[in-house]
Amino acid sequence: MYKHLSLVSLFVLMALCGLGCGVTPSPNDDDAADDDDAADDDDDATDDDDATDDDDATDDDDDAVEACVDDWAEENDDLESAVTVGWDPVESLVACDEDLDFFQFTVTQADTLYLGVFFEHDAGDIDIAILDGEGFSLGSGASATDNEFVEATLDPGTYFVEVGLYPGDEAQGNAYSLDLNVGTPLDCPTDPLEPNDSQATASMPAMGVNDGLHICPLDADYYSVSGSNGETIDVALSFEHLEGDIDLRLLNASGETLAYSNSQSNSESVSFTLSESADLTIMVSLWSESGSVSGNPYSMTVSSISP
Repeated sequence: MYKHLSLVSLFVLMALCGLGCGVTPSPNDDDAADDDDAADDDDDATDDDDATDDDDATDDDDDAVEACVDDWAEENDDLESAVTVGWDPVESLVACDEDLDFFQFTVTQADTLYLGVFFEHDAGDIDIAILDGEGFSLGSGASATDNEFVEATLDPGTYFVEVGLYPGDEAQGNAYSLDLNVGTPLDCPTDPLEPNDSQATASMPAMGVNDGLHICPLDADYYSVSGSNGETIDVALSFEHLEGDIDLRLLNASGETLAYSNSQSNSESVSFTLSESADLTIMVSLWSESGSVSGNPYSMTVSSISP
């Protein structure tokens, strides 16, 4: 019996020693491979919150580029699928990256066509063109400002409008509207000295300040002034450059430029001294369109200094 008790004690001692006497732990011990530090541990595992499917991953919504959504006129991606338009404004259009839009229209008699596409340049640089039936350009607009305008003299027939994002622009798409008109420029406020759309139809301004004038896209204003030998003619324009970039020229009877002003400010001015008596023409034009209204209001001051 004494011997039996010794064996029992031995087994007890062995068991106790196995808990802390250098005995190799069993596979299900807390320090085993499935412990908190194991490969499937929530803190360090590959499916952790810092893993590739985390909020910082490449498919994160914060960094994703929003796709361009097609407009109602799609699919109008070539001449064959061009959407027919008339003379009313066409709204709710979208120019998408690498996806040109085409529209077709018909003119019944020879006349000048005016095309305007209206958009915000900061949201995407849109360029436009008028094409003939073979796809050759008859006029284009590719400025770096809001909106684009083109005019072209057309014979009777069917023609096309091409609209697209500039290939180097980072935008995925930009909303725009389109307007066509034949014979007269697009809807733009007129002023009391219209029509004065050519050197031949130049109007006569008052000496001093002429208020309430308005320059329109593709519609330069011409004014006639006369001077004698030795007389200096001064012309100054005042306007808001953010509404549109206005340029100023002084022409001789042959249409040659005698003086010009094309700054990036809210005013333009020219001065010219005559070497003989002559009729001169003041030409005011809109270099680029921007702002909230079509064209740009301006005032003009005309003065002369005798020798």
